Amino acid sequence: MGNSDRNAKLARLLALLAAAILCMGVLAPLGARPPLGEEAASADADPYEPNDTIEQAYGPLSLGSYEALIYPEGDSDFYSIDVPSRCRALRITLTSIPESCDYDLRLYDAAGEQIDGSGNENNQDKRIDRANPAQGRYYIEVMSYETYSESDTYVLGVGRSDLVTDRVWEKVGPSGISPPLVDYSVAQVEACGQDVAYAVLDPEASADGKVLKTTDYGENWEVLDLAHPNPDYKFDWTQHISVVDDQTVWVGSVSCPEYMVARTTDGGESWSYHGGSAYMYALEATSSLEAWLGGYYQPAGFILHTVDGGFSWGDPEFASNWYTILDIHQQGGDAWAVGTHNYSGRVLHRVFDEGEGEWGWAEVALPSGVPQELLGCWTLEEGGQRVVWAVGGDAILKSLDGGGNWSLYRAPVGAGYLRAVCALDSSTAFAAGDGGTILRTTDGGENWDFMYNISSEKLTSIYAVDADHAWASGDNGTLLRLVQYNTRVGSDVTVDLGGGDSITFASVTAPGNTIKTSAPNPTGEEFNHHFPLKCVDISTSASFSGTFEVRFPYGDSIWDDRAFHMLHNTGSGWEDITTGVDTENNIITGQATSLSEFVVIFPIPKINSIDPSWGLRGNSVDAEITGYGFWEAPSDKPYIALQREGQADIEATDVVVHSLYRITCSFPLPAGALPDIWNVYIMNPDEMYEDTLPNSFRVMDPMPLPTVTSTSPGYAQRGTENVLIDIYGTGFWEAFPAYPTAWLSREGEPDITGTLYTFYDSTHAKYEFDLPADVYSGPWDVNVKNPDGKAGKLPGGFMITGGLPAPTLTSVNPNAGSSGATVDVTVGGTGFWGTPFICLRHANEGQGVAYNPIWATDIAVQSPTSVTCKFPLYANRAPGAWNVFIRNQDNQEATLVGGFTVTAANPPPTVTGITPNSGAQGSTVSVTNLAGTGFYGTPTVKLKKAGQTDITATGVVVQSPNKITCSLPIPSGAATGAWDVWVKNPDNQEATLAGGFTVTAGGGGGNTPQGTDVEVDLGGGVEVGFESVSGGGETTATPLPDPSVANFHILGGSCYDITTTATFTGTILVTLPYDEGALTVPESSLRLLHLEGGSWVDVTSSQDTDANTITGEVDSLSPFAIGWAAADTWYLAEGCTQGGMKTWVLVQNPNPDPVKVDLTFMTSQGKV
Repeated sequence: MGNSDRNAKLARLLALLAAAILCMGVLAPLGARPPLGEEAASADADPYEPNDTIEQAYGPLSLGSYEALIYPEGDSDFYSIDVPSRCRALRITLTSIPESCDYDLRLYDAAGEQIDGSGNENNQDKRIDRANPAQGRYYIEVMSYETYSESDTYVLGVGRSDLVTDRVWEKVGPSGISPPLVDYSVAQVEACGQDVAYAVLDPEASADGKVLKTTDYGENWEVLDLAHPNPDYKFDWTQHISVVDDQTVWVGSVSCPEYMVARTTDGGESWSYHGGSAYMYALEATSSLEAWLGGYYQPAGFILHTVDGGFSWGDPEFASNWYTILDIHQQGGDAWAVGTHNYSGRVLHRVFDEGEGEWGWAEVALPSGVPQELLGCWTLEEGGQRVVWAVGGDAILKSLDGGGNWSLYRAPVGAGYLRAVCALDSSTAFAAGDGGTILRTTDGGENWDFMYNISSEKLTSIYAVDADHAWASGDNGTLLRLVQYNTRVGSDVTVDLGGGDSITFASVTAPGNTIKTSAPNPTGEEFNHHFPLKCVDISTSASFSGTFEVRFPYGDSIWDDRAFHMLHNTGSGWEDITTGVDTENNIITGQATSLSEFVVIFPIPKINSIDPSWGLRGNSVDAEITGYGFWEAPSDKPYIALQREGQADIEATDVVVHSLYRITCSFPLPAGALPDIWNVYIMNPDEMYEDTLPNSFRVMDPMPLPTVTSTSPGYAQRGTENVLIDIYGTGFWEAFPAYPTAWLSREGEPDITGTLYTFYDSTHAKYEFDLPADVYSGPWDVNVKNPDGKAGKLPGGFMITGGLPAPTLTSVNPNAGSSGATVDVTVGGTGFWGTPFICLRHANEGQGVAYNPIWATDIAVQSPTSVTCKFPLYANRAPGAWNVFIRNQDNQEATLVGGFTVTAANPPPTVTGITPNSGAQGSTVSVTNLAGTGFYGTPTVKLKKAGQTDITATGVVVQSPNKITCSLPIPSGAATGAWDVWVKNPDNQEATLAGGFTVTAGGGGGNTPQGTDVEVDLGGGVEVGFESVSGGGETTATPLPDPSVANFHILGGSCYDITTTATFTGTILVTLPYDEGALTVPESSLRLLHLEGGSWVDVTSSQDTDANTITGEVDSLSPFAIGWAAADTWYLAEGCTQGGMKTWVLVQNPNPDPVKVDLTFMTSQGKV
C-alpha cells in the first residue's frame, strides 16, 4: 500500500545509495483497443495504399495496431489520426521492423510540419510520446531509411490516454483543525466500507501526529489526537495507517522504536503505544493482534511480524542487506511486499519454509525494465487465482498467477512518479503519484486514463472500496474522495477547482462535474499587450442558470496588481469580466454566464487609434482612444497627452477608462498650439508601461469648403464593380486615419458610397465604387466630404451608363461657317451626357484630305438637349454640306445628315465707328449704327477695357454687312473713360475699334436705383421688386411671342423677357397682369412661369384677383409668362345615343409628351 517517499529517501540516505534520475515512461502496450473495422494486412497485401503522401494519408486511425509494408523502394506510408480535446498522452510506436531494415517514424501537425520523430538505428523499435497534445488532426509517416522488405510487414501502434470525468476526485477534510490541514502531509488513508475512513496526518518532527476519521464518506470529520501519554515522547513522523475494521486501526511512525506503533480498538477513543523498529516505511495489520512492519535499519531491510497487538515483534521474518521495504499488503492471509535492492525494484512474497518450519519472504523474479524502486503494492484473490499489482516510477506490474508471470506496463507520458496502487479486481485498478496523478485502468492495465482531480500535489496513498467510493492522499493537506458529481443541485453552489481556484454558480438545476484544465496562453495581437499570467479552461456537465463567479488567487509579482484583469473567451472574442481585485488577499474575481477559457492578464498599453484624429486650435476636442491594456485605479488615471518635439504636452482632461480597449478624454487645444501632426501618448498608472501612437493627431485651423471640379473617367456601366474614379477639386484634407469620403448621389436614389483607394493631395483623390446593376442610368452628382463634415458637390459630374437612350440630333446653330474660320455652334437634340465625341463628316470621307473629318473642340454638354462646341473649319476642307456626327461615351451615336454647310472663306470683319459713341454708367445705350465691314450671322459685340469686366451687347442684329444695331447695358460700376469696341463673327474672326466708346459718370441713373426693397414699375402692369440693389441700372420688360410649355396652356400676350443692368442680391418679386375677361379657365388656375436653365418652372407666390395680377419669387431674371395646367379630364354631355346614333368626340394632344385623358359621359343613368 502507498506510502510517502520520505521514508524511502531517508532509507536511501542511510544506505548511502545515490538517487538515480528516473525516466518517465510511455503508455501501456497496444492491442487492447483494436482498430474499428480494420484487419491487419497480410505479407502480400497492404490495405492502406495508396498512402504515399500526406494528401493520401490513410485514416483517421482508431486506437490499435496496423500491419503494413514498406514497398517498393522509396515508399513512405502516411496515416492520419484525430486527437480529442481531453487527450493527455499520445503514443505512436513502430515495432516488428523487418530484420536488416531501418525504418523511421515521424509525426506531423495539421499543417504538415514535422513536430516529432524517432530514428533509432537499424530495426530497433521506434516510439513517439506526446504529453498533452493539442486537439486536432495529426499525420504519421513510416519511411525506409535505407533498406526495405517487399514481404515482411511492420506494425504501427496508436495509443492514447484521455482525461476521464465520469467520476472525479474532490478535496475534503476538516476546516477548523489547528495547525491548518495544509500544514500536514496526509501520508496515508484507508477505509472500512463505503462510509468509514481514517487518514493519518504527518507533522514531521517535533509534533504529535493526528488521525482524521469520517463515518459519512467525508462530509464530516473527527480529529483524533495521537499525543503519547508520556509528555516527554513525541509521536511524530506518523506516515502509516492500517484500518482493520471501523474500530480497529493501527498507526505507524518512523520515529523511536520504543513507541513507533499506536493502536486503537474503540474507533480512536483511546490508543495504546508499542515499540517496533526504527525507520519503518510499511505497516499492514490484519486484526487487533496481527500486523507487519517493513523498513530499513542499517545495513539491512526488514519485515517484522506481531501477533499480540504489537507488544512483541520477535525476530525479523525477513532481513537482507541493502534492502529497503517500502510497502506491504495482504489479503486472505497472503502477504506481499515491495521495495528496492541494489538499485532495482523488488517484489517479495510471504511463504512458509517447510524446511525451516517457519514463515519467511521470498523474492519474486521480475521482467527486465523494472525501475530502481517499487513503492506500492496490492493483492487480491479472483477466481482462485492470486492477483498482485505493484507500482514505482513509470512502471506498473501485474501478475495473475501469484507472481509466477508478470506483465510490465508503462504509465502514460506526462504522468507523475507513481507511488501507490490499489485494485478492485484483475481489470480495474488505480495508481497515484506525483503532480496529483491518479490513473485508472479498466482493461487489466493495457490502457491507463487520467482521472480528474483538483490537486497537483504529490500523492502517496490511494484506497478504493468500489468503483464509486475511493480515497487518495498526499502532501500539503491533500485528502481526496471519489464522487460522481462535484457540482450538486442548489443555489450559490461553490466548486473547489484546486490551487485556490473556485467557482460559484448562482443556481445549479442538474448535477454534473465542473472541470478545470490548463489551457495554452492565448496568442495574437491582443496578447502581445495583455500579458497572460494564468490561463485555464473550465467546463461543466452540470446544468446551471444565471451568472457564476470565478475566483483565482495570484502570487506576489513585480507588477502593480491593481492592473490585473480576468478575461473570458466568449467564442467570438475575449471579454473582460473582472469584478474585483482583492490586493490584500491576492484574489481576482470575475463574473460570466458561459464557461470556456479564462485568463488572468497584466495589461500593457498599446494605442491603435484616436477618433477624431484632428482638432481646431483654440477648441476642446472630445476624443475616443482604442487599443489594448488600458486601466485605471479608483484614484489613479493614466496620463494621456498630445506630444510633439519642442512643444509642451497637451494633457488630456476628463479621462475615463471604459475598458481595457477604450478610453474617452478631452484635449483642450491651445490657440497657440503648433498646427501640425502630433503624437498621442499614454502612460498607465503603474508608471512602468507606456505607448505612443506617432503622427496620429492633426492640430489645425478651420479649413474652407472642398470643391469638386471633375472626375476621370466621367462615366461607367451600371453593374460594374471595383470602378476606380479619380476625383479632382480643391480643399481636400486628411488627418490619418480620417480621410475625405466620397459618394454619388441623385434625388430619389440611394447614395452609392465609394471606398478610398488613394489620397494624393488637396486636389486629387481616387475612390473605388461598386455600381449596382439596377441603379438609375444617367447623371449623378459627385460629392466629397472632409473629416470636418464640410462637403462639396459636382452636379451631374458622373454618368452611369446602361439602359440610356441613343442620342438624337435635330439642329446646329449656326448651321454654316466659312472655310478657315472656327465656328462656335450649339448642337440641339436629345440624350446628351458626359463628354460626347462630335465631328463633321463628309459623304466622300476617305477620298482625300478635303473630306477628312473636322473634329469638334471645347465640347460641353449644357443639358441633355444641348451641346456647345467649336468647329475649326480647315481651309483645306471641301465646301458644301457636311454631316454632323455625335457619339456618347457608351458608344451610342447619331448623325444629322447635311446638318452643317462649309461656305467659301469670309473676310475678317472691321469696325470703323459706333453711334452713339458714349453712354452713362447705369444706363442702357441703344446703338443705332455700329459701322464696319464683313458682318454676318449673329456676331458677338462687347466693350472691353483692361482690368474691367466685358460689357456684352444684347439684341445684336446685323442690318447689313456694314451695320450692326444692338443695346449696351452699362453697369453703374463700370469704369469711366475709353473702352474698346469688339466684334466677333460666328466664324470667330474678330475686329476691334480701340477706344471707340466712352463711358461717362452716370450717378446710378436708370429706373433701378441703389437701395433695399426697390420697386420698379415697368408699365402695363409689369412690376419688379428687388430685395437689394447695390448698383443702379435700367430694368426692362420686352414682350415675347407665346412660348410652348409642356403640360401648360399660355395666356396669350403674357410673356415678357425681363432684364436689368442693375447689380442686385437676394430675391426678386415679378408681377404680371392678366385680363380676367379673356380667361377660359378659373382665375385660381393661373400660374406664373419662369424659364430657368432651359425649363419652365412654376414660381407663383401670390395672386391679387382684385387687381388681376399674379406674382412669383425668383433669384434671377429671364422670360416670364402666365399659364395654366393642361386639363387631363373632361366631362362631356351625352348627345344622342338612342336609335343606334353615335356621338363623336375628338381629343387632340398638341404637346410632344404623352398625356392620359379620362373621358366621362354623363347620361340619365349616371356617368359612363
